[in-house]
Amino acid sequence: RLSCTNDLGDLALIAIDGGDYARAWEHARAGLALARELDSAIYVAYHLCILGHVASARGEFATGRRYLAEALRTTWQARLWPQLAFALYHTAVLLAREAAAAGVDHPARAPQIARALELLAAIEAHPATWHVYRARTGYLIDALRPALPPAAGAAALAQGRRLDWQAGVDALLAELAHPQPWVEHRAVA
Repeated sequence: RLSCTNDLGDLALIAIDGGDYARAWEHARAGLALARELDSAIYVAYHLCILGHVASARGEFATGRRYLAEALRTTWQARLWPQLAFALYHTAVLLAREAAAAGVDHPARAPQIARALELLAAIEAHPATWHVYRARTGYLIDALRPALPPAAGAAALAQGRRLDWQAGVDALLAELAHPQPWVEHRAVA
């Protein structure tokens, strides 16, 4: 049964990569139900991250924030470092999508991008980050850096590399509890 919940997560990630968010949602919901039944913190967090990612891809940012906040709490409490990096990655993606939804001229765009870069740098620097997410983190950093002035991008990355994980997760959970009203219900491609 643990293999089934893992496989459902893998199928959901494949569906995400193929742009089939409805199928990804179905697989992740089924995997989460099974993971909760098995009381597996690893797989609960895995599926919560996937659901958060799918919700943010569909522009459902408040929903994405709730799933990712639960994933962060679950991974932090259980000290599941690779899964925490996975949750932080998907949270950075959500923040980047919120920034894109806010629009180029919105005053909150730059701080959202800077926060996403900070998280990405923390993930990239953490030794427990899985290789595939270290690579994806690098790609996302490269995509987001041009959206900020060079000094601001460099400062965000430097801040992330120095991030204290306890304080960082606590602050992020507080941030996730307050959805950004300017982006809710706006779909992002």
